[in-house]
Amino acid sequence: MTPNQSQRRLVAIMFTDMVGYSALMQRDEALGLNLVKEQRALFRPLFVMNGGSEIKNTGDGFLVEFPSALDAMRCAIGLQTALHDRNIHVPAPSAIRVRIGIHLGDVDVQEGDVYGDGVNIAARIEPLAEASGIAVSQQVFDQVHNKIAERFIRLGDAELKNISVAIAVYKVVLPWTVSQIALIERWKFSLRKKKIRMMLGTLAVIGMLAGAVLAWQQGVFRSVPPTPDNAAAEAGRVKSIAILPFRRLDKKTPEDEYLGVGLADALISHLSNIQQLIVRPTSAIQRYDKPDQDSLKAGKEQEVEALIEGTIQKSGQRLRLSVRLLRVRDGASLWSGKFDADATDLFRMEDSIAEQVTQALLLKLTGEERVRMSRRYTDNAQAYQLY
Repeated sequence: MTPNQSQRRLVAIMFTDMVGYSALMQRDEALGLNLVKEQRALFRPLFVMNGGSEIKNTGDGFLVEFPSALDAMRCAIGLQTALHDRNIHVPAPSAIRVRIGIHLGDVDVQEGDVYGDGVNIAARIEPLAEASGIAVSQQVFDQVHNKIAERFIRLGDAELKNISVAIAVYKVVLPWTVSQIALIERWKFSLRKKKIRMMLGTLAVIGMLAGAVLAWQQGVFRSVPPTPDNAAAEAGRVKSIAILPFRRLDKKTPEDEYLGVGLADALISHLSNIQQLIVRPTSAIQRYDKPDQDSLKAGKEQEVEALIEGTIQKSGQRLRLSVRLLRVRDGASLWSGKFDADATDLFRMEDSIAEQVTQALLLKLTGEERVRMSRRYTDNAQAYQLY
């Protein structure tokens, strides 16, 4: 190919960008330059190891081409893993946090550079990744979701600048972030366009969920034993389930407006760790957050064999949850339970509900699944609330 000729090919394009680099350079230029230098030394060998070709260095980021989406994904996970392992050993101001965006598309190669929609889409997906996270397009997800161990969360359809059609974007759930999956991540796009109080309401849910371990240690938690009926014995193994938003029986307040969906989201995260159980994602059940919702109708619309519904009563800082597991085809109650706790004691409540629901579903958990269901990012409730 002569210097003036162009060549089109299908490749995976990765963009990386260091979070907060401009602000860091204004605050401490010497530290910023050192971190960029360290990032380059860390990243470039990983690019080569995974078949990547560095097209361009953007100062604090990279544009890299890979022969396949799988190569790009493995490299991205390797980059974030290397940074995670590094960051836990350095003070916060010296942490390197990078966003990564990946798209698989057709590009035009000219004089060592790449052009076209494939490049533009990857560049616009990268800012949608969270700090220290990876965001990928639908095209990448289709190629890799069944070839890697990491899970994905669909963030929604993004309308990207100068791109004529909306692009479905997914978040990669990295191993050390499993316990951080929360409602605010599932609503990443919609929250940007809604009032700030909606975001604060979601954060309030996360804060309340964080206090469970502390309350458990203080002996605050108590639960009323569940009351399974005979239907559970003849139900057989349930293979698919939907967890509907919990309904409030009292008046909602702005700070806990999303408590019902938040609790459902937490249970979805727990039960999604069971390999033999198909669990409908939070994005599929959000629309059922209505006080007059017909639960069985919702279950049939979601095409599941069973569903979990619940109610919430709040008095001061005390909560009472009533939870039922229903068989969708005939409305039979397979299990029910009542749980009382302080508003800061929801971790243990969720664990207990998830454990008892699993037993009611007649599922046999492996040891690894039990660990995954109980894993949390931190047991320091005060630190999590501050976060």
